[in-house]
Amino acid sequence: MNTQQFSADVLPMLSNIFAAQGKPAPSSGVIALWVDALARFDSAIVRDALRTYVSEPAAHYGLPQPNDIALLIEGSSEERGTTAWQKVLGAIRSKSGWATVAFDDPAIHATIKHMGGWITLTLDVDADSRERIRREFELNYRTFAARGVPPGTPPRLPGLLEESCVRLGRHYAGQVQLIGDPRRAGEIANSGTQALLSSPPPTQALPTGGARHG
Repeated sequence: MNTQQFSADVLPMLSNIFAAQGKPAPSSGVIALWVDALARFDSAIVRDALRTYVSEPAAHYGLPQPNDIALLIEGSSEERGTTAWQKVLGAIRSKSGWATVAFDDPAIHATIKHMGGWITLTLDVDADSRERIRREFELNYRTFAARGVPPGTPPRLPGLLEESCVRLGRHYAGQVQLIGDPRRAGEIANSGTQALLSSPPPTQALPTGGARHG
């Protein structure tokens, strides 16, 4: 969502909410803050979240802030981490480490790379290690989701078939398996690495203390 989309699709509703609270319409500076904070979301989703905000007076008080709307859309960091892990676990079960995959969330790509890559992760997850890996994944995912993905985050995660082709010097022509929202996952898979950078990269050490290498 850009400024033009925000002004056309979201601002009228937001202005009405401000007016209902006896406040003037948002200034250009306030609008810029909203656009910067919610640029990663489609304008229709933002409108739906605003409707939810004003329809739940017991849960929300006062004028909505951009972070209120982002939280309504995405859920808490704990909820997002759990949802992301379920998405990854489902892909491991249905696609396996042979497939090259792309998820609809760059933070998942950053987390999997940090944990050693897609192939390593699929080989590591078994009945005995699943709970430990889940905790590690969710902790690192929350870090990347909050701080932004770092440079070098891959737009897709190569599987064993693609890795074998690369080692033999062959071009991999296989299909990328899109996980989650196929439109968003496809955009990520076809993007350059820089397109994944939604916020500044982490500046502090990750909580689990370094990547594992397979």
